[in-house]
Amino acid sequence: AHITFDTESGQAGDKIIADVGWWQGEDGYSWGDDGQLLYNGDVHVFTLDEEFVGGEWDGRTYGIGPRLTTDYYYPTGRLMGGDFYVEIVDVQPVGGGGSPVVFGWGEYMNDTLMNTASSDGATRQERSYYARINYHMHMQAVSFTEYGEFDVTMVAWDGNGKYADADPFTLRFNVVPTPGGLAVLGLAGLVAGRRRR
Repeated sequence: AHITFDTESGQAGDKIIADVGWWQGEDGYSWGDDGQLLYNGDVHVFTLDEEFVGGEWDGRTYGIGPRLTTDYYYPTGRLMGGDFYVEIVDVQPVGGGGSPVVFGWGEYMNDTLMNTASSDGATRQERSYYARINYHMHMQAVSFTEYGEFDVTMVAWDGNGKYADADPFTLRFNVVPTPGGLAVLGLAGLVAGRRRR
C-alpha cells in the first residue's frame, strides 16, 4: 500500500491530508471513518514474519512496509514550503493486553538501515519517519519487538510548520515467528496482506 500526502490548497494553515488508493492497482484501499486502513471495505492486515539480524533492529520481526510518499501531489504545488514527517503516535495490541512493544519504521538498502523512526523515541522527530517532499522510497521496512496483532496510529506533520497536522490514520500488523525459525538478513520477506471483517 502506498500512502501519500496532500493539502487542500497549499495555503499556510491547511491541514495535511493522507491519501490512499491512487497508486496503480491499489484502488481497493480507503480510510475508514476512524482512520483505519481498509481494503475493499475490510480492515487490511499486513503480516510480518522475518527476523532482522544486526544493528538497532537485531532480533526484531520485520518486513517491507507500506510506503509513505510525498511525490504524487507535488506537481500540484499544494505541498510547496512543507517538509514532511510521519510520527508513530500509538501502538496498541488488538484486543488489548500483551507485552510492551516497540515499533520501528525505516529504510533498508544495501545492507544499511537508515531514516529510522521508533515508537519509543524521546522526541517527536525520533518517533517520525522523514518523508521529505517529492520523495518516494520503495525500500521502506517496519519492525516489532514482540509477536501479536497490533494497531499502529500515525500522524503526518510539517517540520516547517506551514501546514497543520493531518488527522491520525491507523495500520494493522500481524507479527508472527519466522517460518521454520530461520533468521534472514535483508528484505527477502514481503509483507502479505489479508482482510478481516
